[in-house]
Amino acid sequence: MKVSIGKGFRAQIKQDSAQQAYVFEVIEVASSAPNELQFEKTFLLDVVFTICKDDVPLQPVALANNYMKSSLVMSDTFYISAIINGVTTDITTFKDPNATITAVNDTSATAKGYYTLLVSD
Repeated sequence: MKVSIGKGFRAQIKQDSAQQAYVFEVIEVASSAPNELQFEKTFLLDVVFTICKDDVPLQPVALANNYMKSSLVMSDTFYISAIINGVTTDITTFKDPNATITAVNDTSATAKGYYTLLVSD
């Protein structure tokens, strides 16, 4: 299936009386938000949707709860944090998809081992 912003996808199991079987299918449904990809399921088993680009998996979306949508917001703003020596940095926000992110030892901090993420365009 082709994925684009503003689409929704539903995993469901339908009864096929002609085949006397249950059929699993993923169908496209309307998204309630124009800047989101939305995913839902209508049965008890867990489902994992995997978003790929050029046949390379990029992002799994796991659903465990029935009829509860899971959304991925698609915007031009990126958020990143890093785990360095077991410590998570603050979240850094940026807009340039080609930006370079550098972890720098923050010597102004009162304790050793603090890092700051710097964004350079």
